[in-house]
Amino acid sequence: MGRDIKWKYFQYLSLLFVEIYLDQYFNEKDELLKNLNSELDTINDKITTHNKGKKAKDKVNLITKYSEKDLNKIALYNATGSGKTLLMHINLMQFNHYSSGKLKVNKTVLITPNEGLLNQHLNEF
Repeated sequence: MGRDIKWKYFQYLSLLFVEIYLDQYFNEKDELLKNLNSELDTINDKITTHNKGKKAKDKVNLITKYSEKDLNKIALYNATGSGKTLLMHINLMQFNHYSSGKLKVNKTVLITPNEGLLNQHLNEF
């Protein structure tokens, strides 16, 4: 990219999370699915305990288990001004690294809500 970047702690954590997720997704998908659903089992056990003796209107719904098709999505929430544009470009590099030889990707399309944001992406990268 041609410039030194000094990551802030929250940016570093976002990048680290994506790195771990992509590594597991492309190299240990079955284990990732098993671990996520194991966490959901723990949460659902707590919900079941919470729901005991409650009226139907006061009960909390159980969380549906993940399937393999659910794993191809990831969402990150970062505040305004947190460097999401820069993070997204690094995330694309991370994805290209992990998907290399595993997925056939010949084009990446970036859709922005307005021309100003499109120009920001073009100017910065």
